[in-house]
Amino acid sequence: MATRQTIVGLDFGTFSIKAVWLEKRGSQVSFLRAEELHLPPETQDPVRFISPWLEKHGILRQYSAIALPGGQAAFQPVMLAPNDPRTPDQAAEMEVAAFNDMAGENMMHRAATFEWTPAARQMLMVMVRPGVIDRGLRGAAAFSLRLCDLVPSPIASYNAMAPLHGPRPAPTLFVNIGHTTTDITVGTSAGALFARSFSTGGKAFTDAIVKQRGGTPAQAESAKRAEGSLHVGNPLCEVLLPVADNWFAQLRSSLAVYRSHFNGEAFQLGDVVLCGGAAQLAGLAEHISRKLSLPVSLFAQPDIPTNFAMAYGLALSGASAAICDISLLPRRMRDEIVFRQKKPYWIAAGTCASLALAIFIVSGIRGIARERAAVEAESKRINELRQIDTRIKRIRTTSGALREFGRPVMELLQSGPLARELVTLVANSINPDDWVTLICDEALYLPPPPPDVTNAPPRSVRTIRDISRRPALPAGTIAGAAGQARRGNAAEPPADDFSAFIIEGYTPNSDLATVKELVRRLLASDLIIHADIREDERVLPAALLGDVPPDEITRDLTRFVVNVKLKRP
Repeated sequence: MATRQTIVGLDFGTFSIKAVWLEKRGSQVSFLRAEELHLPPETQDPVRFISPWLEKHGILRQYSAIALPGGQAAFQPVMLAPNDPRTPDQAAEMEVAAFNDMAGENMMHRAATFEWTPAARQMLMVMVRPGVIDRGLRGAAAFSLRLCDLVPSPIASYNAMAPLHGPRPAPTLFVNIGHTTTDITVGTSAGALFARSFSTGGKAFTDAIVKQRGGTPAQAESAKRAEGSLHVGNPLCEVLLPVADNWFAQLRSSLAVYRSHFNGEAFQLGDVVLCGGAAQLAGLAEHISRKLSLPVSLFAQPDIPTNFAMAYGLALSGASAAICDISLLPRRMRDEIVFRQKKPYWIAAGTCASLALAIFIVSGIRGIARERAAVEAESKRINELRQIDTRIKRIRTTSGALREFGRPVMELLQSGPLARELVTLVANSINPDDWVTLICDEALYLPPPPPDVTNAPPRSVRTIRDISRRPALPAGTIAGAAGQARRGNAAEPPADDFSAFIIEGYTPNSDLATVKELVRRLLASDLIIHADIREDERVLPAALLGDVPPDEITRDLTRFVVNVKLKRP
């Protein structure tokens, strides 16, 4: 179940303090309420006046996020090309190093990155002097705030306004007009491209009314809210219109800086969104729209007034729900916040782990005694099984040796009757002028395979006669495959279904006609399933006929070798 956490965004203004409460539950953020404290003019002791209000609303017990004035920070947009090998952190370090050389001081920096065009990364950097951060932290400590985030004011107002306007084809200009400063941010619903602040805000309109009418600034502020307007015919229009033009000149100057960084067609502004107390001046939105030739609208959130946009954006940043997650809070403070948030879970986890460990130790001690007897019995059983396995392997080795020793006898017993039938068939089928010198099993005819191929000792049956050592005949005396007699094109049966024999002899016919006739007669028998004349490369040298040299006997004869396969009974 997700835990609930309340975050307060605090916007400290000149005439009021605005607070927005958000509840974070898992990844969901919901709006709770908004409160405002109006400050009396010329407050001498703001801490004494503000602290009771903070205590009354329980803000001191909640995590709060405050803003750092945009005029005290430097913003630097950076575009990382698709082929740029640098990471955003590396690019930020290089940019801040160059800025430090100009400023003569090491600046704190943060950066946020997003993709504006495919594979092109846009990065917005914020650089602040460490002393500025320290002053902001001391101010928060003076009010005893539990600070969870410190956000530049342009980024806070952007985070409040950007989610409400959704994806658009062109960037939007977000303008927050405060009492003494104006923050502008250019961005989309995916991220911020550009940010800047200038020191002109609603106070300039108030000062113009004081100059015309006199009175106190508080009275002029009330008159501005009640009667002020830039519409023609309004009593204050002639007073306020020059101030509006001067304010717009500074806005145009800031936009010129934006265009110097982003001059492509895709970066042209599409519309303008205003927020802040001074943005509610009647006719100001229309005046800006005429000057920029762009549609201008006010920040519109059903539950949040326009002048609460800054506080709302701060609360979103504190709840980690902001689009542009730039935070200037020192890392040590962020780590401390995480520690405090996770501390109850760690304590609970440690307690559970200790209990589990104690249970495990007790059960383990009790189980060791039981397991020890079981291990001893299992060890005894394993030793018995090993002895049985050793005896089985010994029997298998002896059986294999006996089987290998008796293999020649088995082959002779299997091949003997077939060889007798084959000798009878050859004797009845051979031409009287031809004579046979050898009939043997094919396994005896072929030389034994090399030991390293089979990894086994040579079969003893092949040691009966070393046929491979027979002397070779003179060149040209071995008949080639002049003709082969096969029974159709039928596939040969599996090797286990037949016994193969070799018939070797000589014929006075160089064309092997009588040998081919012998093959045909053999194939006519039901016992023969295959017979053909071997090719030259498959014929071994001729066997000796006693002590007579082969060339004296086979001078006018042609040697032939026939391969025959007989059905096994």
